[in-house]
Amino acid sequence: GATGRVASFEVGYETAVDALQQAEYEYGPPSGIMLALAWQESGFQQGIVSEAGAIGLTQVLPSTADWALEWLITDAHDWVENPYSNARMGAAVLRHWYNLANGDIEMALAA
Repeated sequence: GATGRVASFEVGYETAVDALQQAEYEYGPPSGIMLALAWQESGFQQGIVSEAGAIGLTQVLPSTADWALEWLITDAHDWVENPYSNARMGAAVLRHWYNLANGDIEMALAA
């Protein structure tokens, strides 16, 4: 889980939920999964960094972000600071794995 904080990137609960719901709508992972993922991984905190270095609401690793920015979501360069971009990146990556797992959400989340 996430343990550290980058206080300057904190956002309110309503903003976090809005960002996650918009990302879910845009990228289409199963309904409610982005809220559950973010609650589990970051507690709806954009400014959190895990011991492994994962960042934000959806706990994206910088190496995953680099790959996603090249192949999945080329306009989310502010994913570290912006909860909407972080949520969109997390949703795009989850959707990618969901598709590769033939709709098996447990497998996609494990990836």
